[in-house]
Amino acid sequence: MRALTLAWIVLMGATAAAAQKQPKAPLRPAVADPNSALGYYRMGMAKLGSDNQGAADALYWALELEPSWPEALYARRIAVLRADPFELVRYMRWDKKTRRALAPVDSGHFRALMQNPFVYRDLDRELVMDYYRAAIEENIRRRAGTQNIAADLRYQIDAYLN
Repeated sequence: MRALTLAWIVLMGATAAAAQKQPKAPLRPAVADPNSALGYYRMGMAKLGSDNQGAADALYWALELEPSWPEALYARRIAVLRADPFELVRYMRWDKKTRRALAPVDSGHFRALMQNPFVYRDLDRELVMDYYRAAIEENIRRRAGTQNIAADLRYQIDAYLN
């Protein structure tokens, strides 16, 4: 029994350590101050949409320097959700495993709304558009097999949603 308890404690400690793995600091321009949360925030916002994982990393470091910044908490949630479109689909469909994995991001978003209920949520539209695109592409892949989804399909989706 004692060995089982010890093994359980070691396993839980390893799981917690793996869950709190810090991303590498994103590359910084030569003129920027590496101790500036605003610099990391601006970098994250510039990367959002083109390199969502890089944006999430930059916003993570902005929050390490300024942990009570509601706009950065909100933007990091959007960047993390947009980083993997199919995980976004599972998240929006309330998949328990995905929701559990993204709970720290959700709690950060909740903290942002508690600090500033009027935080400007201008990135929600792009998040919803990414969800629609990914959900439609996933649906087409399920019905049509593994065909390559061409640029024409993306154009049609964008034309319909806009």
